[in-house]
Amino acid sequence: MHKFPIRSSSAQPVTLEQVLQTKEERAAVQAELRSRCQAAVVSISVNMPGSVKYDQDTLALIEYALTRLEGLFAAAGVHVREMRRLSAFAGPAAVLAVAGDAALLKQLAVQVETEQSFGRLLDIDVFDASGTQLSRDSAGLAGRRCFVCAEPAILCIRGRRHDVKEVTAAVAMLLEDFRRHGETTNH
Repeated sequence: MHKFPIRSSSAQPVTLEQVLQTKEERAAVQAELRSRCQAAVVSISVNMPGSVKYDQDTLALIEYALTRLEGLFAAAGVHVREMRRLSAFAGPAAVLAVAGDAALLKQLAVQVETEQSFGRLLDIDVFDASGTQLSRDSAGLAGRRCFVCAEPAILCIRGRRHDVKEVTAAVAMLLEDFRRHGETTNH
């Protein structure tokens, strides 16, 4: 059961301006929660190539990430002080103010991003209480891998190594893995 509103026009293409506006709105919520809660911030969004960013799959991916993180946080003794679900045509997101060590939060975020193949579709950013974003590199972790091949994603993106059809097919396979995962965990 999703806790996001299902928009009547969901699964509609979005513009670059809408994507940028959504990022600005998410950054404002991150800053507000960090300031008010004096805590680290975890921001969850979906890394979905293409122009459709808000649909049943992206909603379910955010809920999956929230559920996994909440379980990992509880096991680590970390307390979520406040959570906001953000709903925009450019994609759903969630922002959490978390009372915990940002380095530990980054480790747990990367665990969620990497423990299942479809975790590659998640983008979980962690900011410390001062607003500094923790990178995978700063945490001593490997960078993201390409959707299509095993190379570092940044090299494939910069070199435009894969055409749109290849990337779309790879994402479709990851989404299918996610749907199968949901079927097996719901039975």
